[in-house]
Amino acid sequence: MKNLPNFSVTEGGLTTIQITRKGITKAYGIRRLVELTKIPIAQMLYVGDALEEGGNDAVVKDTGVPTHQVFGPEETAGLITSLLK
Repeated sequence: MKNLPNFSVTEGGLTTIQITRKGITKAYGIRRLVELTKIPIAQMLYVGDALEEGGNDAVVKDTGVPTHQVFGPEETAGLITSLLK
């Protein structure tokens, strides 16, 4: 957008618009988390509802982080419960 030249403006799903500084993406967040925590990316799990191509979570796949697609809060809660067992 010409009024926000230093920002990236994208759809964040069906109901949101994401406005971030250019280069600050969910993939950036994953890489930064690895850097700060020293947790290997292979030991992480990214959970999102739009991991398909063009989805707002798809960008994390470029990092190599393992992913799991969910379809709503109940499924997310069930996944967390199963992982904690």
